[in-house]
Amino acid sequence: MAALVIKNIPESLHQRLKEVARSHRRSMTQEVLIILEESLNIIPIEFPDPVRGTYQLTQELIEAAIREGRK
Repeated sequence: MAALVIKNIPESLHQRLKEVARSHRRSMTQEVLIILEESLNIIPIEFPDPVRGTYQLTQELIEAAIREGRK
């Protein structure tokens, strides 16, 4: 897949992009891709919804997972 580097983005534009991406629960890269696709009338890439756990992640669970991985 190709890459694109955009330099000298005005701070206000960067901040707005960051806010919009956050509100859509996307990365800034995902948000930019969708904006480009929409503006060019291209069928958008489908990104999966964010994964949400069914229980609270605790330090105890993290330590248990680390111990499991070391066996």
